[in-house]
Amino acid sequence: MSNNTTIPLWIKRICNIDNYHDHSIRKVSLESNTICSNGDSQVLVTSNGLNFSLNEHLLECLSKKFHRLFPIQRAVIPHLSFDLNDQYSPLKSDIVVWAPTGQGKTLCYVIPILNSLSKHKLNIHSVNSIIVTPSRELAHQVHSIFDKFIPPIDTGSFLSKVKITSCVGKLMMKKFEKKTKSNCPDVLISTFGMLDIFSKYFTNIQDSMFHSVKWIIVDEIDAIINRDTLDCILFLNAISNQYNTKKINDVNCTKEGGQKVFLSATLSLTSDLVSHFHLKNPILFTSLSSNLRLSPNLQQYYIHSNVKNRSKRLLEFLHSYIFNSNKKHYKLLIFSNTVQLSHIVSRLLQLYNKLFLKKAKFKVLEFTRNLTAESRDKLFKRFRNKKRACLICSDVISRGIDVSDVNCVINYGKPKDIETYIHRVGRTARVQCEGIAVTIASKDSIDNINTQLLSRNCELKQYYLSTNFDEIFSSSKYSRLMSILNKCLEYESAGKLKLDDKINSDIYEQIANQESD
Repeated sequence: MSNNTTIPLWIKRICNIDNYHDHSIRKVSLESNTICSNGDSQVLVTSNGLNFSLNEHLLECLSKKFHRLFPIQRAVIPHLSFDLNDQYSPLKSDIVVWAPTGQGKTLCYVIPILNSLSKHKLNIHSVNSIIVTPSRELAHQVHSIFDKFIPPIDTGSFLSKVKITSCVGKLMMKKFEKKTKSNCPDVLISTFGMLDIFSKYFTNIQDSMFHSVKWIIVDEIDAIINRDTLDCILFLNAISNQYNTKKINDVNCTKEGGQKVFLSATLSLTSDLVSHFHLKNPILFTSLSSNLRLSPNLQQYYIHSNVKNRSKRLLEFLHSYIFNSNKKHYKLLIFSNTVQLSHIVSRLLQLYNKLFLKKAKFKVLEFTRNLTAESRDKLFKRFRNKKRACLICSDVISRGIDVSDVNCVINYGKPKDIETYIHRVGRTARVQCEGIAVTIASKDSIDNINTQLLSRNCELKQYYLSTNFDEIFSSSKYSRLMSILNKCLEYESAGKLKLDDKINSDIYEQIANQESD
């Protein structure tokens, strides 16, 4: 956060995560911490004096699967895991987490939720935690992180009984309600679209599966508040208010209300919509040194182009980056501003593979909203498993999706704004890994991006393309490639070729022969 940023009225306090440095979790949870045994749980004494018990199984999983914690995790996990049953505690606050992409924000709420569930009897009649995400891919990713910490049922661990459910597609609501009436999931992960359906179906919160929700998590909050979301905001507020009313009427409970946690990498602090969520004494967890920090391991470049020669500049870069350096393993993400343009780039690279690459072929994968949930899962699995792969997509994948081992991100054209740029390039150079980002756009567009990046102490540098590309890929070859590409797109428009059809040898020969005629 820059020094001249105006803090909105809805933020009451700020926790600066710059003060939390990486250490091995086996040593301490926070700087100056000690770890003490406390029966089946572990007590972690934090540097600011917060004592909280952490389920022993969770601590063991953290030690084995996460060797280091990011500063945001070291700040938020202890805060949310602290015993908040005292309604007069100064720590009884909702929180907003504003941290760069790739810093493990999901773990900030997964651990506290499971830790809380491990201490109390599970309620089969109500959802305990609802997590809202902007896309089904992020919902599945969140689900998979929960799964990392749920022990097998034969271990006898209390946590093995916790039920996690993802609602990411169309549901028969009456059937779903009947199924969950007496066996509610403890954690419900929902897309924004499903939340909208819930808000219209469950009009009486008191008699619904949401009557005792203790945790309300909204991941990528800025993606949600930028839509027409008033009904969903009112629905989440109604869930929170129902929990407050229920607990206030219970003389045996001193806790004042449920816990709201909002997370984002590019939250707009000036957005008035956040205030509509009625946050209680909200604390902002962020870095005071930079509000949109990019990884120090990220190299950022630009290649000047106009619309007409952008395809050639892309191929020149691929030749220079992959083949001149003899890379055997690489994962690339190419972002465009529209689904239609993503498809054209996908076809371009499929034909490039077919026409000009002999041994060094790479897998070309296209991500679109039209894919079924099963097809999307298969696509991501193929991308992760291939040694050489290129995934082309629009911005739906740039938010929160964990596509590991990405070496390079390419912006095919100027991103619509600096926040989109940050989200895109944040897919690479993650967790101490090196990565590069290349933006192929007009000079004016590059200058505009650099102007905004200078305030963050970074800028795009020119990428110098290979000088021998024209020798290998002559103008006549490029013209032939573009001619076949145009013919391929004509086939699609005429219904002779489906959008998701692969260009196999038979189809290629048919198109190539038609083009030569």
